[in-house]
Amino acid sequence: ELPRWAVIALGGGLGTLLMLALLLLARDLLGLALWPVHRAASRVLLRGRGLNAALGLATALLGVWGAAQAIRLPEVQRVEIAVAGLPAAFDGYRIVQLSDLHASPLNREPWIRGVVERSNALHADLIVVTGDFQDGTVAARAVDVRPLRDLRAPDGVLGVPGNHEYYTSYPAWMAALRALGTPSTPS
Repeated sequence: ELPRWAVIALGGGLGTLLMLALLLLARDLLGLALWPVHRAASRVLLRGRGLNAALGLATALLGVWGAAQAIRLPEVQRVEIAVAGLPAAFDGYRIVQLSDLHASPLNREPWIRGVVERSNALHADLIVVTGDFQDGTVAARAVDVRPLRDLRAPDGVLGVPGNHEYYTSYPAWMAALRALGTPSTPS
């Protein structure tokens, strides 16, 4: 278990490095394409220290922005779906779908609680959690997923395991999620 600040720093740093590598590759390909046509412009592009500094600064800022986006509560996306032949009783039926919560050192209990509060405020008829509740063992993540027990909808809360539940003791995770009152598919 890495501390939260380390996960944020490593994620932002990795994002920065990947973006920088892609931008440098694009710069090099453009510089090589210009070589037969305009050698002076190609040299400036390939050897320009100002451009390299600008690319480095831009990717560092994008890495910080990306890390900030990773730790904020997700925005609600509303989607209206028209279903031909749907019984009138289901007109206006509201479903909240949560997916890939990944309770982890990055998304700890306060973050999960925020997602639960935001979800409950939507007053959905049904809440469905479609996999990847966590990243870790039950012992490491039990406190972080505990706010899920507070999800409320008149027609219930259903959970479907994702691949991350299989990574670390699927039977233990299914028991833990059932204990929280989040029914899930049978083990």
